Amino acid sequence: MPRMLASSALIFALTISAGHASSLEYDFETTLPGPGDAITVSFDAQGDVAIGDPTIMNGLLFLGAGSDGFGADAVSQSFLVNVFSGRNVSVSADIDAAGDSDDEALVFARADFDSQSAYTAGVDLGTGTLFISRSAGGVSERLLESTVALPGEGPLNLTLTVIDDLLTATLLDSFGMMIAMETIEDLSGATLGAGLTGVGIGFGAAGTGEIALTIDSYAAEVIPLPGAVWLLSGGVGLLAARARRRKG
Repeated sequence: MPRMLASSALIFALTISAGHASSLEYDFETTLPGPGDAITVSFDAQGDVAIGDPTIMNGLLFLGAGSDGFGADAVSQSFLVNVFSGRNVSVSADIDAAGDSDDEALVFARADFDSQSAYTAGVDLGTGTLFISRSAGGVSERLLESTVALPGEGPLNLTLTVIDDLLTATLLDSFGMMIAMETIEDLSGATLGAGLTGVGIGFGAAGTGEIALTIDSYAAEVIPLPGAVWLLSGGVGLLAARARRRKG
């Protein structure tokens, strides 16, 4: 799947020194990435890479045409955080399509440039598809995909939770109500190790190239508890509460 490969491969073009924070959250208003804490990386249709500073305007992170290093022929762009790394992690972003309806919103976990590996959760806003993919050795494979009923308007919260070899993608509406939750186990026998996190945008299945995405907030945290305990202790409920709090 070339689009997913490009979206994942951009992570591995860089040598990034990850930090050891146990959690972070950016609302892009009062909490912002510091100098060098995060970058944007763009891939064009020819596979060329452009690296730039995050474009933050009016309290929103902007990914898409017109942002730093992002040309009209670009295939994907990602915001990568290089001060947070973890293995059992939860990564979430409040996203809103600002361009055509065919964008693919993506969140990454356990990204590693040496092994060209990452787990990705994404939602195709054109086809209404929620998916989880695994990249290894530069090759991307969708482990799961399902069709979901997206609301007609308003932002969405997309979350990827990775606990050992269990991957969960969660999609909430702007009121924190559950749209879909899908879980799958990585049965490859080579579960990915600790790595970086990020959020990105790529062409959807019917993408036109006029892509844009705004990110209202981004959060990542290490999960110290065993997976089942974390989920039963209200992990999904916490995600919903965060979404409602940001909505307010």
